[in-house]
Amino acid sequence: MKLKTKFQDEDFELGEVVDATISVTPLDEHIKVKAKGKQGREHFFNISRISELFELFEDYEGPKEYYAIDLQGDTIKWARHSWDEKTTNKIKEIGNYFESKEEAEQAVKKLKAWKRLKNNGFKFKGSQLQNLNIKFWLDHGYTEMGDDLDLLFGGEE
Repeated sequence: MKLKTKFQDEDFELGEVVDATISVTPLDEHIKVKAKGKQGREHFFNISRISELFELFEDYEGPKEYYAIDLQGDTIKWARHSWDEKTTNKIKEIGNYFESKEEAEQAVKKLKAWKRLKNNGFKFKGSQLQNLNIKFWLDHGYTEMGDDLDLLFGGEE
C-alpha cells in the first residue's frame, strides 16, 4: 500500500510517498508498519493506537489520470500531479479535459469535421430564440457536409 508521510526526519521527507506494509498479529498489541525511506532502507514502526498511525501517515491516492489533445491533434494521457491545479483548471476551461481516451478521440474527430466545414464555406447566418435557422454556402464538390453536421450536431439530446 502507498502512504504519504506527515513527518520529516533523516530518512523521510515530509509528504513523501512510501511503500508500506501494515500488519497485526493476534499476540501483538501493536500495529506494525514497515516503510522504505528515501535511501531505500526499511524502517519499522510499532504503533499502539490507530490515531498514532494517522499522526505519522495519511492514505495516498495516486494521481487522477485524464486525457487531452496535444498540439498535433493526438490524444495524450496526463496525470493531475503533472500540472498544478491552476493549469488543470485552465485545461478544463477550454474544453481540453477528457475522462477517457475515447472522449478525447471523439473531440478530435469533431474538431476535424468543424475545420472541414469551415474550409468549405460553412457559416451560421443567424438564429431565433426558438428555432435555429442555418444558412450556409459551400464550395462545389464538398460531399461530406451531411456526415460532418451529423457528427457535430446530430444524435445528441
